[in-house]
Parts: sequence; C-alpha cells; structure tokens
Amino acid sequence: SPSGDNAFKIGLARRIVIRALISALSGTPERLPALPASPFSNIPGARHDA
Repeated sequence: SPSGDNAFKIGLARRIVIRALISALSGTPERLPALPASPFSNIPGARHDA
C-alpha cells in the first residue's frame, strides 16, 4: 500500500493518463482556433501587444 501522499499522486497520475488516452483516441480537430491575443486571431479588439 502506498504511503503518505503517494496514494493520491498515483490516483492522480492514473486519471491524467486515462484522460490523455481518451483525448488521443478522439483525434485532433482539423484546425485549432487561435487564442484571443494571438496575432492570428480574427477577434476585433484583441490586444496583440500583450
């Protein structure tokens, strides 16, 4: 049995791995949207100098 905080860390790691595998299986979208402050953003008024 894991001691101290190790049980929590092991459970957390398992959840992260499962989430990553599910995400990988669902695939990547064709195009990821640009972040609002990205120079490639189409959002008017987005600051590009931040």
